[in-house]
Amino acid sequence: MLENRSYAQVIGTSYIAKLAQQYGVASNYHGVSHPSLPNYLAMTSGSTFGITDDGWHNVPAGGLGTQLSAAGVEWRAYMEGMTGTCYRSPYPYALKHNPFAYYGGTCPSQVVSFNQFAGDMSGVVPQLVWITPGLCHDGHDCSNSVVDSWLAQTVPQILNTSAWRDNGVLFITWDEGEDSANSVLTLVIHPDPVNHQSEKSYDHYSLLATIEDQLGVPRLGQAAQVSPMTDLMAWNADTTRMPYRMHSDYLRRLFLNNDLFSGRYRVDGRPVALSDIHVPIFAVGTMTDHVSPWRSVYKIHLVGASDVNFVLTSGGHNAGIVSEPGHPGRSFYTSFRRKG
Repeated sequence: MLENRSYAQVIGTSYIAKLAQQYGVASNYHGVSHPSLPNYLAMTSGSTFGITDDGWHNVPAGGLGTQLSAAGVEWRAYMEGMTGTCYRSPYPYALKHNPFAYYGGTCPSQVVSFNQFAGDMSGVVPQLVWITPGLCHDGHDCSNSVVDSWLAQTVPQILNTSAWRDNGVLFITWDEGEDSANSVLTLVIHPDPVNHQSEKSYDHYSLLATIEDQLGVPRLGQAAQVSPMTDLMAWNADTTRMPYRMHSDYLRRLFLNNDLFSGRYRVDGRPVALSDIHVPIFAVGTMTDHVSPWRSVYKIHLVGASDVNFVLTSGGHNAGIVSEPGHPGRSFYTSFRRKG
């Protein structure tokens, strides 16, 4: 999250312009309020809680971090300049730019110093990463050129991770604009996008909805009332891409509600269950798929009444499902169970 620039003020800046040309741009995106804090809260809870200043407010416990922790989704928020605690750290850290510290008046252990960032990017990357630069690098106190240089150093570290290359996405946005429309630039960065620009009206609630849909958790607050940024999330290399309504229906009914496993999934008005399938089943799970963990896929053995061929592949969704076997560094295991 960056600071205090309208769309027109940054779209032509050197490295930012390069990213905008190569990846996705939400050209009709707006902050939801002024000043900073309510925008940060909106993006992490779906509500501003009626706050219109940058002071301390002990808002109700919850928010995106708590939601992800409860769902077993790993996350981490990196705060540049946080050399002490969430509540007592010197410049360039700013508490008002750390929304996670406000929920319930406690700071989660997942909020850490940005000093850990480079090391973490070379290891196992959490499923959600939040970055708040310090008051200079976010543009609050320094020029566009300083922000641009910081992005040019930081973004490649993210794009070089396997987490980003394997169905990952990087969002870069600003908290609020300086024009009357509160317009801000938002970049959606993932490999080989289908759409490079969207003129649909989006805001911080739209971004929260997009993130929650991607991580398979319910939408919070106002995020449940808006459209996610699906047009900018489609990418050419994903041959499993499907219309949003279908994708949403599958995720919510099959994954969140577990309807098929429980015999509640309806087709043409009639409930069906996995035990109704009597043809051979070929099931694939991947070791690091965040949408369908392989242990969940393997449970097909518990309810199916058919022969089951099960394949466990290395990698995540793209490397294990979309891309065919045989590439260097990839492996797979198979098992077979006869019905009965």
